[in-house]
Amino acid sequence: MAYVNAFFGWMWRKKGFFALVLASAVLFLVLIFPFGDLSDAVTSVIARNSNNAVYLQFDDLDLSVIPAPAVAATGVSADLLTLPTLTIQYLKLRPAYLSMLFSPLKLFKAARGDMESAMYAGVLALAHVRADGILGGDVNLDLSPEKAEQGALTTRADIEVDELDLNRLQEWSALPVKLQGKLSADVGLKVNTSMQEQPEGEFTLKVAKFVLPSGPVNTMAGPINLPTVSMANVLFRGRLVGGRLLLEEGTFGQKGEPVHGRIKGEMAVRFIPAGNGQVTPAIGNYNLTADLNMTTMFEKELGFAFLLDNYKTPGQGGNRYLMRIQGTDFYNPPAITRVSNF
Repeated sequence: MAYVNAFFGWMWRKKGFFALVLASAVLFLVLIFPFGDLSDAVTSVIARNSNNAVYLQFDDLDLSVIPAPAVAATGVSADLLTLPTLTIQYLKLRPAYLSMLFSPLKLFKAARGDMESAMYAGVLALAHVRADGILGGDVNLDLSPEKAEQGALTTRADIEVDELDLNRLQEWSALPVKLQGKLSADVGLKVNTSMQEQPEGEFTLKVAKFVLPSGPVNTMAGPINLPTVSMANVLFRGRLVGGRLLLEEGTFGQKGEPVHGRIKGEMAVRFIPAGNGQVTPAIGNYNLTADLNMTTMFEKELGFAFLLDNYKTPGQGGNRYLMRIQGTDFYNPPAITRVSNF
């Protein structure tokens, strides 16, 4: 026993030396190891584990240690089945190392195939994601698991989007109309993977230099032709609470533009699992108040502004429409009433 105590005592006295050796080994690994040669191996592993649904490639792979250990890749391209190729100039992934260190049981269960623990470990592995040059903008994502129970995981997700190109987003997604502009957003949500609890949180969406090109737009009353709509700024700010979307602030355009106004209100929004990891939003009843201003010239181009004559207040160079819009869903015509103030 005396020899054991002496051995550990010697190690403690030499702790500075061993710390230097360990740090040197890590630094050597980071600087010398050819992480870039792992490209083909990573591509193969991701394709195999996703049943060839995701094919990921990158030009270079690197490991950084400052300010915290992270994996970074440049020239990333992802092919996702029928979707167009998604390219990212710079991608950085930083796991939540401390949370992993204090969650050994969760990691052990995840390795043994426990689904709940696997989701928990996955969130820790993708705790901090930075993507520069994605769809013309930058995205930062922070994930933090809050609770895991009954086979589901509740996660806090904070998303920051900076100047995404709406035109490129429309090409990659299924937006029903062509849009132009730069989208920025700050979103903070609590999300349950099984949707046993509806997402809750807050959001701010901003679009600079918004343009809706002229053309047909599908509505509840059928397709209508819209003139080109241009606005310097669009802003929506609100919350998701108890299966309802509360729009606390909505502004579009500014004084002096052909069309501008404000909107606020609430609507029922529930997210329903659709299988294969997909979620479908279901819109229910809504109650909105709109303050819409249009110039006389824009009304002539619009062609159907006369349908809103009951809510019109004439002004200099155009008209103001102040109204409340209510309905049970978006499949039936709304009830519109005139109001005296916003």
